[in-house]
Amino acid sequence: MNKMHNYSVNNHPKAKFIFYLVVISGIIASAINKTIQYLLNQKFHLDVKFILSTAIVFSVVYFIFSKWVWKNKIFGEIFKFPNLNGKYEIDGLSLKNPTGAEIPWTGFLTIEQDWNEILIVLTTSTSSSTSLSVQGSIEHIPRNGYQLSYNYKNKPDISESDLYSHEGSCKIMFTKDILSGSAEYYNNGKERPSYGKMKLRRSADDKKNI
Repeated sequence: MNKMHNYSVNNHPKAKFIFYLVVISGIIASAINKTIQYLLNQKFHLDVKFILSTAIVFSVVYFIFSKWVWKNKIFGEIFKFPNLNGKYEIDGLSLKNPTGAEIPWTGFLTIEQDWNEILIVLTTSTSSSTSLSVQGSIEHIPRNGYQLSYNYKNKPDISESDLYSHEGSCKIMFTKDILSGSAEYYNNGKERPSYGKMKLRRSADDKKNI
């Protein structure tokens, strides 16, 4: 199973959000404690102390926020925090490679993202190798969209005897609606130095998830 990793969103006040979630959790915990204590003592006449810790409530609130709430379009527009989750079709062009010729290729880019972690996986139709992100960042570019920058590691399938493991970096400029984008990539491995560009478009079956 591929593991997600942390990423950053430039100028996003994540620390402040955590503070606000702690405050909200404290308010919720206090309200729950008072309500249940009232029911136990006044309604059921039980001399029982009930205490729900803020830490437990925060764990639940944080889980809900990090998995679902941040994906809301209004949240994304206000705080410039894009939901990139989905599958994108790729039309790529290798501009420098061992053959010395420009080579067109196609593939898919799949992004799995929550508020705290992300994983970017690239597969091509011409090779069984897979590129997995190891770190990344997102930046809002006014009037243009969002730039996703990430480093990756590529491991070819054992059957690909002519290919070598390599590392690289990629920058993708997504449009405001996150339906398409353009990218540049650089493979910096000694055995396979190359670079190229890509055009991305969200898969038709995936647009409903935006």
